[in-house]
Amino acid sequence: MKGGDVYRTANTAWTEGAVSWSNAPAADATPLGGLGAVAVNTWYEVDVKQAVTGTATYGFRMRSPNTDGADYR
Repeated sequence: MKGGDVYRTANTAWTEGAVSWSNAPAADATPLGGLGAVAVNTWYEVDVKQAVTGTATYGFRMRSPNTDGADYR
């Protein structure tokens, strides 16, 4: 099962807990990185340092082709 890809979002004006699939900020076209096969109850990290260029607020979005659900933190 593919864990998903992480993308930068230019829009950071959203409220945690209020984002849904229908109102989520648009993602850049090119992923910053991704996760291949993943296992349940396992911690994974994606390096997004290339998108962080200084002190600011940054937004990221995960996309996965899987329909069985996932939790990202």
